[in-house]
Amino acid sequence: MSKFDRTLFVTLFLSVAISFSAQAMEPSETDDYTLEQIVELKKTAEQGDKVAQFRMGYAYHYGLADLMADATKAMEWYQKSSAQGYAKATRNIGMLYADEDNGILDYTKAKEMYEKALQQDPADYIAKYYLARLYLDGYGVKQDVPKALILFKEAAQSGDENAPITLGQLYTNDDTDTSYGIKKDIAEGMKWYQKGVDNGSPQAMFNLADYYYEGEGVDKDLKRAFDLYTKASEKDHLDSTYMAAYMYHHGKGVDKNLKKAFDLYSQLAEKDDSDAQNNLGYMYMNGESVPQDLKLAFEWYSKSAEQTNPTALYNLAEMYREGYYVKKDTEKAIEYYAHACQLGDEDACEEHKKLATSIKLTIPKKKKK
Repeated sequence: MSKFDRTLFVTLFLSVAISFSAQAMEPSETDDYTLEQIVELKKTAEQGDKVAQFRMGYAYHYGLADLMADATKAMEWYQKSSAQGYAKATRNIGMLYADEDNGILDYTKAKEMYEKALQQDPADYIAKYYLARLYLDGYGVKQDVPKALILFKEAAQSGDENAPITLGQLYTNDDTDTSYGIKKDIAEGMKWYQKGVDNGSPQAMFNLADYYYEGEGVDKDLKRAFDLYTKASEKDHLDSTYMAAYMYHHGKGVDKNLKKAFDLYSQLAEKDDSDAQNNLGYMYMNGESVPQDLKLAFEWYSKSAEQTNPTALYNLAEMYREGYYVKKDTEKAIEYYAHACQLGDEDACEEHKKLATSIKLTIPKKKKK
């Protein structure tokens, strides 16, 4: 019997760690450009326009319009803009100094730039967020967790998307008890995730949905979880799209709808999501929403297995064991079970043990001469 990936939601729930994603900037200033637009932008920047200078710096910072990412050129343009008092440019200079991949890592200078940006514009909550990160871990400054929390909260209240996520993680993760001295408080963490939702963060929507899905620290509410996953999915949050598909597939928090589940899995599978690929294989294997097609089941399982997905490896083992679509091959089945077992699939370990034992029992002993 082939396996649906029944474990991913647990994996996703447990994987929420203290992580810092790249901060979103103002779309009007940081949208990607065509090469022709860059040429015009550069002309304006060379005439001394501080916003255009910032945009040129940003284009080199992130390699927009087919430009090679170039920290040196980004720094040059940011500095021109910063010298005219443009806080966003000053803040991004700090980001360049805080990036270990640029070859100019200097947390002390990063701190100075974030503080200068806040002097130029006290409302720059992105600079406040990054300054809080330095205080949290003691980079370029003596570690000061209480001050970091104050800064994170100020940034969150001002509309920052990342600060509420960080606060939620700090209050809800066991790991933070020892590294930051923050007592675990799920209710407080969920409060900040909700603030992130209010600020429009899809990651906050996903994290909060997990708590409603699991019922940890709050009454289980699958409908609320589904609504949050769906809302985050609409913002292209792929893990949330998976969870929405999973819930459609199993009728959790929403009426069961195999067609919608299949469509969402298909979107993710084309983006190389190994769990979605496995689940498409499962649906083809069992004729869910689509006619049974063992060939497509095998192909999707194989794509997923290429990414070492243990459930897909288990399912391939089943196909070889039973001879579904492929020629029956016990040795290959054992091989796939073993691989899945090594990756932590307990069912695969059990099947590998049983199958390997049965083969040994069927090998006739050599007669003594």
